[in-house]
Amino acid sequence: MLEHEDKPQTEPILHPWSLSAMAVFALNDHYLKYAYTSWLTGKLSDFAGLIFFPLLLELLVKNRQWAVLLTGMGFAMVKLTTVGNQWYNQFYQAFFDLFGWGEMVPLMMDATDCWALMALWIPLKWIPSMDRR
Repeated sequence: MLEHEDKPQTEPILHPWSLSAMAVFALNDHYLKYAYTSWLTGKLSDFAGLIFFPLLLELLVKNRQWAVLLTGMGFAMVKLTTVGNQWYNQFYQAFFDLFGWGEMVPLMMDATDCWALMALWIPLKWIPSMDRR
């Protein structure tokens, strides 16, 4: 008897780690950053986004390792380069405008945020991949 037949898997994006990260990200970006602006609210979004975004990207690239690598490279580009940071802020503000959410708190360039790249370990090693046989 095969184990994968006994227990049906769900999509990795629906794993409790991912759902929790999305909830923290949404709460932080739509309330906490405005009500309690601090270094902590900035770091919360970084860690939460690095947990769930690779799983979203995996739906497109069909490979977890590539999704994690591309997420990490994109995050570093946004946090360490002016071009990456400006592009991200323009894209994110357009997303806010689309939904009528007003002004977003801009993402700041901050090399110390790269510590959050450690969060990529969660989607890479702790969230199981979907068996797609």
